[in-house]
Amino acid sequence: VAKHHPMLNVGIFGASGIGFVHARVFQSLGANVTAILGTTKDSAAESASALLTQQQIAAIPFSDIDLILEQPLDAVSICSPPSLHCQQLHACFDRHLPVLCEKPLLWSNDGGLKIADQLHSLKTHPNRQLFLNISNTVFIDSIQTRLHNPRVVSRFFFQFVTHGKYRGRDILVDLLPHGLSLIHRLFGARPIHDAKSEISNNKAVLRFQYGNCDVQFSFEQDQRKAKRFYFEVDDQRYERIQTGFGNRYRVHLKDLGDNTNIEIEDPFRICIKNFIDYCRTANSSRPDRFEEAEVNVQLMNEMLNMHVPPT
Repeated sequence: VAKHHPMLNVGIFGASGIGFVHARVFQSLGANVTAILGTTKDSAAESASALLTQQQIAAIPFSDIDLILEQPLDAVSICSPPSLHCQQLHACFDRHLPVLCEKPLLWSNDGGLKIADQLHSLKTHPNRQLFLNISNTVFIDSIQTRLHNPRVVSRFFFQFVTHGKYRGRDILVDLLPHGLSLIHRLFGARPIHDAKSEISNNKAVLRFQYGNCDVQFSFEQDQRKAKRFYFEVDDQRYERIQTGFGNRYRVHLKDLGDNTNIEIEDPFRICIKNFIDYCRTANSSRPDRFEEAEVNVQLMNEMLNMHVPPT
């Protein structure tokens, strides 16, 4: 017999941009987006209006975190700027709410100590229930059977071209969590050394050793260019192929060596589905996903605050 689940009420902090996509996916998986938090009353009202007209989602707009957290919520999705994440995560954990957070989990350009302190404060919170959206690791999972033993892989290249609006070093703050999540899923945690960077207005390239593997990330944010998500593991080459939009969105991975398609469920959908399952396992003793979020932040902090310091 199919279990009947009570409706899961979700609040979204930052419902324009990626938060708009969160709302659609939560709703399509049977959750109910009931409230959204914006920076100002006007921006919150605007986002609520867009959700209603474009997605038929009726969410109450708020611009005050204390007021939205008085709503009967079961979970929160945080899609606000990274500088707000730590305070918002604490506010949610204080109310025993599980959180799915966009990456980067934490960021601050003023050195690594503040990030280490914030990470520790989240790690030790007694009600911590955290998932980080690092959904692109699904692409690594989908090719594990095709790969050589990661211990002998000597080269990893990742190119990610998006239509994001960040420029210069901020492109790294936005896209580095993606690259780091891929190599962490493939190789586990390893030391970073010999890092070099080339940063221009629309492009940031990083080269470094990850343990004994030679890694290069090439990140671009340019609305004039075609989006691309492409990676190489030694001599194997893979490209993400996306078709359709909204609820008709489909994704697969193309192996450019033998021209085969590897079918994949939308990684973002898998991520939100896992989070919903976690939320529905009430008073869950199941572990959250803090550890992978922590490693992602630590690697990013090490890379950007030690190896590629702000100019």
